[in-house]
Amino acid sequence: MITTSNSSLPTVQYHESSWDQIATSWPTRPATGDYSFYSQVQPQEGSRLERAKPVLPDSRVLGLSSLWDQTSHSDSWEYFLPQTQNNDSAGHFEKNYDEVSTGQRVNSEKQLHSTEIFSHGWPDQAADTVCGWGSSEQHTRLIRKKFVDILNKYQVKTLNDAGCGDLAWMSMIDLEGIDYVGYDIYERVNWAELQERGYQLEVLDITSTELRPADLLICRDVFIHLPNDMVLPTLERFRRSASLLLTTSYTSDWSMSERGFSNLERMNEPSLHHKKLDLSLPPFNLGQPLVQIPENSPNKYLGLWDMKHPPTGM
Repeated sequence: MITTSNSSLPTVQYHESSWDQIATSWPTRPATGDYSFYSQVQPQEGSRLERAKPVLPDSRVLGLSSLWDQTSHSDSWEYFLPQTQNNDSAGHFEKNYDEVSTGQRVNSEKQLHSTEIFSHGWPDQAADTVCGWGSSEQHTRLIRKKFVDILNKYQVKTLNDAGCGDLAWMSMIDLEGIDYVGYDIYERVNWAELQERGYQLEVLDITSTELRPADLLICRDVFIHLPNDMVLPTLERFRRSASLLLTTSYTSDWSMSERGFSNLERMNEPSLHHKKLDLSLPPFNLGQPLVQIPENSPNKYLGLWDMKHPPTGM
């Protein structure tokens, strides 16, 4: 049970019906990853958003310069972890990283690559999160409101959060009465503080490990960084563990050249760059979602799928 109060922390106010324009330009200053908690004021007394709990500590984590869109970098671990270049033996990296923290051996080079790629933060950090601009308070305003609607409508009692990061926006939602577990491939600097305040967090590779059963599983902005041959088996694991899945998808619109894409023309390995995917279409075949929450990005949305139904076309 989480009992922290947010009455002493600053708030961010915005009009409930209009939802102020959300900034989408990537920051170009050096990102520090300085956690500054934001809470929003909601007019509905007693709502989950009104009762949001602050959990982000005032910590500072050194980050990378956010000029990702203007430069081209290799996604190899050598780029993101230059200090490993001075290891005494060529096998030092493999020795230290060939097992995930759950104790299960990683048999796939892609899973090994994924662990290393995502364990050093995102180049496009916002001021209030080290998990990328898409997790910031501004960018998730509408998402948080609609997410609370889903929790209430579907009477969610158990919630899995795959790729939870530092809980920058999830921590703004009151999860009282909900059994929440957050999973990520590595531990964030603020996890100890989060755990002290009641959050269950586990280091776990969702592409190789079964999750506990849950009413709802949210997996936001994860599959867009993974190749299809990692997404497909992960979806099947999710199907076995969750009744409902809320995850990132895009709508392919070939009538507009900048919005047309193919599910079959994506990356071949995990990447900090993202590639769009339409989960309603082959090879994923989830069909049309029950709910679509639009994101402030062309043809991108969070879709809610009933995982008790088999994939379409099967």
